[in-house]
Amino acid sequence: MSGKLGIISALAVLTLLPVLGGCVSEEQYKDALAANRNQRKELEDQFAKNQALTEENRDLRTNLDRSKQINDNIQQQVALLTRGNSELRTSLDQAREELKRRGVIVIRTNPLPPEIDAKLQALAAANGDVMEYDPKYGMVKFKSDLTFAPGSTDVQKSAADVLGKFVEIMNSKEAGGFNVYIAGHTDDMPVSRPETKQHHPNNWYLSVHRAITVRYVLNKAGLDDSRMCVMGFGEYHPIVPNKPNKKGEEKNRRVEIWIVPPGRFLTDAAEAVSGDSTTAPAPKGEPGGEGS
Repeated sequence: MSGKLGIISALAVLTLLPVLGGCVSEEQYKDALAANRNQRKELEDQFAKNQALTEENRDLRTNLDRSKQINDNIQQQVALLTRGNSELRTSLDQAREELKRRGVIVIRTNPLPPEIDAKLQALAAANGDVMEYDPKYGMVKFKSDLTFAPGSTDVQKSAADVLGKFVEIMNSKEAGGFNVYIAGHTDDMPVSRPETKQHHPNNWYLSVHRAITVRYVLNKAGLDDSRMCVMGFGEYHPIVPNKPNKKGEEKNRRVEIWIVPPGRFLTDAAEAVSGDSTTAPAPKGEPGGEGS
């Protein structure tokens, strides 16, 4: 900085030489000195700014180099993990083939490929108020209280929109070979209102009818009927205890959609069998409480 100030001082002297070399008034001399001081101050400020910018630029370059190094390390780790995952998959596939050759049935703990798993994870994260996703079983769970009108099988629009996005995933290239099994569940509150019992005599009917309605919505959104199965469990498979005295529990009122590889729990359809599938209308829903 002292060298730069020396240059500034020299410039100041050179600026004053023409003034000192002639006959000038004292007032003109003072004005020249003031102008010189202002120029020197401006030069000092500019030098200071330049120095600050130089240091900032040096820091930015250092941070950029560090970021590049971190990114390179991450890319190397991703490549190693990807290669390791591929080798593990190859070994696992070979082991499955060997067990299959020996007649041993193998059930996978995570039945879905990573691409489908990631899409379902994202769908559930964006619509957690309506649905949940369990990657361990390849199962999507829709909450009845937010999927249906109370005591009916009418699917509400918010749930229908999410079911449509689910169909988009199931119709993707990665999921094209999978089937879906739709299972309805209720709580233990009995169906009692006459107008409701007319269409859903008991919880068995209500659970099955809701599953059928979900199948109808999925089919309308583009999922082929040949890939779907419908079932109902009534009140007999709760996931948490119902409240005492038949007061139910909302977590038990649900529709589960199980994503199943071909050949699991279903024999392959004969290629010689053909024909158009008939789409049955959805069961008519009735208003009323869950146990009404």
